[in-house]
Parts: sequence; C-alpha cells; structure tokens
Amino acid sequence: MKTAKITFFLIIALFTVVSAEVQKTGGYKAVKAGSSHVMVIKNDGSLWAWGTNAGQIGDGTKQYRQSPVKIMEGVRFVSA
Repeated sequence: MKTAKITFFLIIALFTVVSAEVQKTGGYKAVKAGSSHVMVIKNDGSLWAWGTNAGQIGDGTKQYRQSPVKIMEGVRFVSA
C-alpha cells in the first residue's frame, strides 16, 4: 500500500510538470503516465517523455530525464 501511495504522488508531481513544461512551447493533446514516467503528445504530433527512465521512455538510454525529451514526430496515440 505504501508503494501505491508513493507512485500516486509521483504521478501527480509529474502531471504538474506536464502543465508547466509542455505548455511553454505549445499545448498538448494526450498525456499518459506510467508508474515513474510521463508521455505527452503535443499538438504538433511530436512525442515527448520524461521520468526515471529504466528504458521505458524510448530515448535509447536509461538516464533519468527530469525535463521532457523529444522522442519522435507524427504520433497519434500513446500508452504508458
């Protein structure tokens, strides 16, 4: 139960960052969050991601990403 609470608060914190970081450069049309990462499709169709990155954000690394990293373009759907 303790892990679920920590995960919940981490997701809330990451969604807060979504609003601050992504809206600076344009709106977004989809946001999905995993247990420790966030994926965002911006209005231009580009996919951005960040989080602890145990390989799940798709940038080819396992480096912690505190700020959004552009993963690809032409994205219509995302799942986390």
